[in-house]
Amino acid sequence: MDIKIFTTSDYKKTVWSGGTTTQLYIYPTQKEFKANNYDFRLSIASVEIEESIFTKLPSVARTLMVLNGEITLSHEGQHSKRLKKFESDQFSGDWHTACKGTCTDFNLMTKGQTSGTLTPIIVMGSKGLELSSGNQFTFFYLNNGKATIKIDYNEHQLNQSELILIKEPNGSDVTISSNGLTEIIRIDIK
Repeated sequence: MDIKIFTTSDYKKTVWSGGTTTQLYIYPTQKEFKANNYDFRLSIASVEIEESIFTKLPSVARTLMVLNGEITLSHEGQHSKRLKKFESDQFSGDWHTACKGTCTDFNLMTKGQTSGTLTPIIVMGSKGLELSSGNQFTFFYLNNGKATIKIDYNEHQLNQSELILIKEPNGSDVTISSNGLTEIIRIDIK
């Protein structure tokens, strides 16, 4: 099991037509988002204009979770979904997707046989979790607050906007502790 913490200085920020995107992690790490040659990508995006069209991403399965704000996603010929904080939508990057409203959102993009899930976790005090041994990667992104994450017997401090990667978690036990209200996004990748 490998563990690594990423801070805001590790992230890559770019502009898209409706706001900004901050890439938190891409795998394999030497791959490029624009080359569309990755297995999965984690990012945070701001949607800053009331109406926008998402960039098409061929062969990409997307999961988008709202972190703050409220939007409605309309996938032409598919479905529409209104999203509030911590609600998510799964859709194909091939679809024509229109967005109404503004927000900050968390994005999981996967390709090929790679799949993943996003789960919001609210912690005030202490919470125990078990990591699935079937995952290739588990991440925790600290959306708000400050937390101590204990993985088996090792403690790691995580500050707001930081990401911790646990590669090949192998059924490890995790305890998340905080002194105040803490919002975390758990990302599991198979």
